[in-house]
Amino acid sequence: MNEQITAIAALLLEINGKEKYTAFFDFSGHVRTFSIRIYSGKWSQGKAPLFNLSLQNKDGQQWRNWDNAHAMSGDSILSFLTTLL
Repeated sequence: MNEQITAIAALLLEINGKEKYTAFFDFSGHVRTFSIRIYSGKWSQGKAPLFNLSLQNKDGQQWRNWDNAHAMSGDSILSFLTTLL
């Protein structure tokens, strides 16, 4: 799990560096939750995110979407984020 979080965070930082999107992310270790919000262009107050995802990893294996409990792999998250580069 640590490797996936590190890879996702690194990719989000790379996305920010391109300045096409603004990415925010938070990790809450006590509940194993990772939240991602991506905005088109520069962020501004009141702007709605283009992408908003909160994931929880209860078992250390599979990520689950906090909103609908659908399983997601770290690879599928990385694959999607790569399309934003």
